[in-house]
Amino acid sequence: MSRAVGDEIAKTVYERVKKHTTKIIYLNEGFTTYCMEKGIKTHLSGFDTVVFACAIHADSVLVTNDQSFFRNVEKHHPEIRAYLLREMEIHDFSL
Repeated sequence: MSRAVGDEIAKTVYERVKKHTTKIIYLNEGFTTYCMEKGIKTHLSGFDTVVFACAIHADSVLVTNDQSFFRNVEKHHPEIRAYLLREMEIHDFSL
């Protein structure tokens, strides 16, 4: 959403939804807010914000097969180790 309308409008919409929602269905409120903040800064939406926030929070490698998700992370957060699954070789998966 932030890509389409800008960061401030996205934050306003999120705050209004949060204010009028009686029950947070999506995880817990603190982590939901953390996900939304990370998503707005990276122009992500939906479940991508959760995957991205988890990778940051856990200081983890992010592996996805969603090319637009991967490109957004690569563009806005080059410090995150992110891999596009379809571009990986079997030897890239080492234990």
